[in-house]
Amino acid sequence: MSSALARPIAAGLITLMALNACTRWVVETQSVPDAVEGSRRDRVVLVTTANGERTRVTNPVVRQDSIIALGWDGLRSTRFAVPVAHVTSVAQSRIAVRRTAALTALVSLVAAVIVHEVTYRDQGPIPW
Repeated sequence: MSSALARPIAAGLITLMALNACTRWVVETQSVPDAVEGSRRDRVVLVTTANGERTRVTNPVVRQDSIIALGWDGLRSTRFAVPVAHVTSVAQSRIAVRRTAALTALVSLVAAVIVHEVTYRDQGPIPW
């Protein structure tokens, strides 16, 4: 792969990783069934059970007295089912606005310094 193509791809991957770092899990204050049913169907939810186990699940639904969804075991998607009585909390991923703004400002500053250095390479260092 040429360096001309590698740089934009690397920049895009770093940006995606940074944006992922700007999210946080917010525990829902409503009851577990209401929190699950109130989540958007395509949303990833973090379910914490009474034994302290945390599982990220997608497309959760409440059927009778259980939460049923697709869970992730680290290698592949698996069926996830747990009784509502065993669930202690449900959290949803939200964007952390302050962290995102700070990261955007930092990335912009670094980009400006790099552009300045490349553009004015022959004129010496940045005068600060």
